Amino acid sequence: MVNFKPVNLRDLKHIYLKNKRMRYLLFTLFFVVLHSFVSFAQSDLYGVWTNFTVKKTWNDDWNTIIDAEFRTYDYIDQFDKFRMGAHVNYTLAPALNFGFGYNFFRTYDKPYDNFQMQHRLQLQTNYSLKMNRFTLSVRERIQSLIRDNSNRFDLSNPSVIQVFTSKWTWRNMLQLSYDIPKYTLTPSVSAESFYDLNVSPNLPFQLIRYKFAIKKKLSKSHAVQLYHIINSNPTGPNHQGKYILGAAYHFDF
Repeated sequence: MVNFKPVNLRDLKHIYLKNKRMRYLLFTLFFVVLHSFVSFAQSDLYGVWTNFTVKKTWNDDWNTIIDAEFRTYDYIDQFDKFRMGAHVNYTLAPALNFGFGYNFFRTYDKPYDNFQMQHRLQLQTNYSLKMNRFTLSVRERIQSLIRDNSNRFDLSNPSVIQVFTSKWTWRNMLQLSYDIPKYTLTPSVSAESFYDLNVSPNLPFQLIRYKFAIKKKLSKSHAVQLYHIINSNPTGPNHQGKYILGAAYHFDF
């Protein structure tokens, strides 16, 4: 006869805290299960974003960031966008910094069923306020998206071709995060609004982007983040998708 020892929840908690591999495995398993659940609803409203970020801190004032991102829609069936960017940030005060960045895009142009190159220049400022373990951040960004429309026109009639067009956007983001040091986790929630500056002064509203994220610090230099994005206007000028699942890897040195 086999005797089964009752499960002690304290023992399970102790094993979880001591075994780093188990924590990483459970963290990844949660993300995979979440993706599997969404995959049953195949639609261009659903997408997956993956991001890789490298940050170099030079001193107390300056840091640079290089990142790459890959986006899909119809869950993971269709390529949507590839982005690669470089950013420079300057800390004016402990809670205030300014940044300038450039991004290159290769985007699927759905109406014309081809790929389009895009370039984005952006200027932003970020203010953060710490309240115990809570951090409240406000980010303001002005960006210009330059589109290469050469594959949208009949090149036999160049007089009507406007190859490059620029779209100006004003973005406002408010984020609240909470630091859990014992588990090295940082959950956060944010809302970001987008306004079209090309038809100023009306500033027509484009969309609000809601983001729910949890970041796991693996070591001093390595961290992973899982997030879920909800876009209020998925059928805007650019394909946005409505429900986005994402994963990011961060390396700081």
